[in-house]
Amino acid sequence: MLDLFWSTSASLQASNLTLRQQTSNLSSLVTELKTAIGATHETSTSPDPASDALVEEEHNSSLLLIRYGPFTLLRDQAERHIKGTNLLAMSMANQLPANDLEEVTRDVSRVYVQAMYSVAAIVAGRDARNREKTDATPPVLPLEIAGLSTIEFTELLFELEERLRHSFSRTIVEEVISNEFEQLVRLISRDSNLKEALTKGSEDSDFGKAWRPLVAMVNNKTGENLNP
Repeated sequence: MLDLFWSTSASLQASNLTLRQQTSNLSSLVTELKTAIGATHETSTSPDPASDALVEEEHNSSLLLIRYGPFTLLRDQAERHIKGTNLLAMSMANQLPANDLEEVTRDVSRVYVQAMYSVAAIVAGRDARNREKTDATPPVLPLEIAGLSTIEFTELLFELEERLRHSFSRTIVEEVISNEFEQLVRLISRDSNLKEALTKGSEDSDFGKAWRPLVAMVNNKTGENLNP
C-alpha cells in the first residue's frame, strides 16, 4: 500500500517548492491515502479540529467502521486492503487468530483515518497560497511584493517588525528595506520583459527560479545580490 503514495511523499520533501505546489501535493496525498485503504470522503464537509472526534462503531466487540470528520472507513474495506493482492500478506492475515486480525485491522484503520484527517486539515486551514486563513504571512515572490501599495508594505513592515529585528538592525528595517521595495516596484514597472520573466517564474515549482530573473538583472547592473 505504501507504494501508492511514495512518489507524492517524496515530492513534498523536495526543496524550493512553491506554496501552490505544496498545496497540490497535500491534496494528492489525501487522495492516495484514501485509495490505499478504501476509505470514503464527504467532500462537501471540511475537517473541523475544534469539534470533530474519532468515532468507532462496533457490534459484539467487532469493529464496524471508523469515522473522523468527513472520512469514513468500513472494517471490511480496511481488511480487504490490508490483505491486498500480495500472497504473503494474504497468507499471514489468514493465519492470524480472529482476535489478532481484529486488532491489526483496527490499529491500521485508526492510523490511516487519522493520517487522512490530519493532512486534509492542513489543506482546509489554508487559502489558495497555502497560507493560514487568519495568518498575515507576507508575500514571498517578486510580483506579489511589488503588487503591494506603499501603505500596505509599510503596514506589513510594522506587523513584522519584531520578527525582523531578530535578523536586521533598526536602520535596515526602517530605511533599507523600504528603499529596496521602492526600487523593486520601479524596476518591474519600467521593464516589461522583466515582468514577463517574473510572471513565468512565479508559476514554476522552484522558488529560486521565481527570483532568478530579478537577481540576474540587479547583479548585472549594480553588482548587488538581492537573492532572498
